[in-house]
Amino acid sequence: MELNDEMPKKLAKKMAARFSILRKDAGMTQADLAETLGFTQNVVFRAENTMNMSVMSLFTLYLYYLTKRNVNPMWLFAYDNENVSRYLTDDDKSRLKRQNMDNKRKQVMDEMLASLRNAGLIGEESEE
Repeated sequence: MELNDEMPKKLAKKMAARFSILRKDAGMTQADLAETLGFTQNVVFRAENTMNMSVMSLFTLYLYYLTKRNVNPMWLFAYDNENVSRYLTDDDKSRLKRQNMDNKRKQVMDEMLASLRNAGLIGEESEE
């Protein structure tokens, strides 16, 4: 997919519609969601229609759906999400948790190796 000037606008429109879908899936009105998040109803309306909102409001809305509603972030942010599930399954969460732990282990090992190299205790070839 090649990036063009219209893509960000189209993605914003798609995300706005997706926020509306998620709220309705939760059985909430815009007023209910606004109260839950400490927003005005106007912020929720803008999120679901124009995406004309602050970055902090966007992050708050995103984190709410991610942490409280188990929304799949790929479904929300993908330009084309037809083959992406809307909600994370328990298997998805387990896989993501394993990946996160693997990434953390790799980061710790990389930091340890860098410290050992900086201290002159090992050479570059010891990176296995």
